Amino acid sequence: MEELLQELINKISEQIANRVIAYLKQQGSNQEEVLDVKGLAQFLKVPESWIYDKVRFGELPYHKVGHYTRFLKSEIMEWLKTGKLPQPKKIKKAI
Repeated sequence: MEELLQELINKISEQIANRVIAYLKQQGSNQEEVLDVKGLAQFLKVPESWIYDKVRFGELPYHKVGHYTRFLKSEIMEWLKTGKLPQPKKIKKAI
């Protein structure tokens, strides 16, 4: 039962991730480009294992969509220029 539930969660997460990526791509060239691990590895001309290592050690800006790792090209470009990770956005509390 747990395996079936986990498989269903994984399928739903994958569908959501694919729809989010498709939506972002439809927004036009002014919108943020989203890369997966393979796409980022190709963009940086490095092995995928290098990307996974950098993510694991928190040395590369990334976002999780379900259990998928995604990268915003603008954050990667900034990271390449400065070598620094972007600052987390602060959430304002409503009082």
